[in-house]
Amino acid sequence: MTRAELECELPLYPFRFKPIYKNYIWGGHKLANLFGRKNITTDTVAESWEVADHEHGESIVTNGPLRGNSLEMLLQRYPETLLGDEYLRRGKPKRFPLMFKHLDAMQNLSVQVHPNNAVCCELGIDEPEKVEAWVILDANVNSHYYAGFKKHCTPEQVQTAVQNGTITELLNPILANKGDCVLIKPGVVHALGEGVLAAEVAVTSDTTFRLFDWNRKDANGNSRELHVAEAIKAIDYNVGIICPQRSSKSLDANRETLVWCDEFKIDRWTTTSQMFLRNDNRCAIWTVVSGSASVIFTAGRRTAPMSHSGRDADPDGIEPLNRGDTLLIPAMASSIRWVSEGKEPLVMLSVSLL
Repeated sequence: MTRAELECELPLYPFRFKPIYKNYIWGGHKLANLFGRKNITTDTVAESWEVADHEHGESIVTNGPLRGNSLEMLLQRYPETLLGDEYLRRGKPKRFPLMFKHLDAMQNLSVQVHPNNAVCCELGIDEPEKVEAWVILDANVNSHYYAGFKKHCTPEQVQTAVQNGTITELLNPILANKGDCVLIKPGVVHALGEGVLAAEVAVTSDTTFRLFDWNRKDANGNSRELHVAEAIKAIDYNVGIICPQRSSKSLDANRETLVWCDEFKIDRWTTTSQMFLRNDNRCAIWTVVSGSASVIFTAGRRTAPMSHSGRDADPDGIEPLNRGDTLLIPAMASSIRWVSEGKEPLVMLSVSLL
């Protein structure tokens, strides 16, 4: 069967995935308490990987006729209809290009940095450089996150500060306000702070060099591994002070753009009724920040929703979403209608693959 025949087999539809939970030393309870997650089996959770195609975690579809299949399979079998022709002009990626996570920091995350492509190549790392962005979903009073240095530093100064245990004095603290968005490029030292719940969008890569871990130990009395030499090599010492992004309004009254970089665009959408959106042939990730929604979609064949057709195998349908729920909308989805179902305004984030 040719690729064209495969892609005509079944129109793609918005996908829900089973969250992949990661429990690190800094994890908390907000994913369970604020999102109402009932399937968490550990006392705390640090990360919920909502959309991921990585060796450390693979998203599995939980809805519609393709349930049980992996995101990797979707990419291999339906590249054009999933990602869009425009994106594929640069070539088919090995993995789905973006990861989307929720991070729940009951303690500070380690002070860390992601290497750029040149450093990855020099160190023999077979992953792309990691560009990421955080959107603050919730924060305790006086919680902070850290991005960049307060002032220009040299590698020697950073090395000395690590040895003296004073590296935190060099970091640029930013008061965490709900709704803030910060872009973290390769080479920027950063750490999410205690009491912060954030949505993280990142290029598919898990390469991180840990510079400092707040002198803590795990339940067995062990310290986590540091990568000081690699981190000092990976830091971009030409980066100035990092500040939260300034959102920009669009012609669409429901939308404001938080980040627009080479890899992705993040928009925030707000409505008290409903929004009808026609897809622009781009793959996008959507998540509910607050409120609840019904998502009515057509995959290009017909317009009758699943609940009216009575056919579970029909990819056109309705998906209910609550706070923290996430959908991956393929490029071929022809139209999406978001209906606010709760008393409070529906607020969502969309992450468009560029």
